[in-house]
Amino acid sequence: MVVDRVRLESSILNLVANAAAAIENRGSISVLCQIKQLRNSEEAEDHNVPVGEYIVISVSDDGCGISKSLLDQVKTPFFTTKGVGKGTGLGLSMVDSFAAQSGGNLRIRSTVGLGTIVTILIPLVRSEAETPTANTNAQQPTSVPQEAKTILVVEDEPLVRKIAVRYLVAGGFRCIEAGDAQQALEILVAEADGIDILFSDIRMPGDMTGRELAAEVARLYPRIKTALTTGYDQATRSSGMTGTDTDTANIPVLRKPYSGKNLIDLIVELSRSEPA
Repeated sequence: MVVDRVRLESSILNLVANAAAAIENRGSISVLCQIKQLRNSEEAEDHNVPVGEYIVISVSDDGCGISKSLLDQVKTPFFTTKGVGKGTGLGLSMVDSFAAQSGGNLRIRSTVGLGTIVTILIPLVRSEAETPTANTNAQQPTSVPQEAKTILVVEDEPLVRKIAVRYLVAGGFRCIEAGDAQQALEILVAEADGIDILFSDIRMPGDMTGRELAAEVARLYPRIKTALTTGYDQATRSSGMTGTDTDTANIPVLRKPYSGKNLIDLIVELSRSEPA
């Protein structure tokens, strides 16, 4: 199994960020990476994976811990114990999705008052020559157009925004970041001529949603193409679901959590499409 390097890095960052929140600046965080051979079914079942050899990445802390009643919920998209505006509830969901898509698993062990250990297991493939095969082609994003595009990424959650930017930069795009619709409009006033695509979250703080921002950009800067994203019950044009607002009903919407391939494929398709 060959994994998405950017998604792996983002997963570790997510786990460390969660651990930092748990210790509240008064404890310690450890990150351990090792190769482990699960030799029998009993050992493999404990990790909910097949027998085999795995790369095991563990992030542990001695913070507040997670109660048993919450352990079954923490990987659910949008479930969070943080206050309003302090978390999206997507971190562990995205890590869990990455581990599963990589052929592995995410395991969480926690005791209230003692701390938490979150472990990612990814199958290890040994070979004499590490060359991509047909098995990895499905993980590769669509080739990026020769002329690099500049993407304005609008996302109020810093970690989610950072992940999107990393995906896009790794795919050969340039990025400008904004934390909300108002900041995005201020950037556009100054730099609209250099921006090719707007990629915005739909739900954001402030007086303007992502859909309203997209409609405003279409009115003021019709040359700029737009894609939206959400983790709520919205959907993309490619998945057969459409928007709810007339002015933005034909704008593609990428469902969270998404992979680097999902995002780059969408942006490449949008780059090659004819202006509306």
